[in-house]
Amino acid sequence: MIAELKTKIAKYMPLNDMRLRESVIGVIKSDNNIKTKLALSLNKSYPTIQRYINNNDVMLTTASAMEVLRSELQLTNEELLNN
Repeated sequence: MIAELKTKIAKYMPLNDMRLRESVIGVIKSDNNIKTKLALSLNKSYPTIQRYINNNDVMLTTASAMEVLRSELQLTNEELLNN
């Protein structure tokens, strides 16, 4: 039960203080499909996702958001994140 809870919590925890590359943010800004999938994945409203994108918020680096981005953009974590 505790392991299951940790898995659920980790899904919504950001990866430290890492941010997405500006080039990735630019692609996301212009793709409504990705924004919609992020909203569903993070269980957040579309305006909240837009705010996350505009601020390059760490919430875009949660496990569930990264899963969407890797799938949609066909990029690795290293290609998505600033070092």
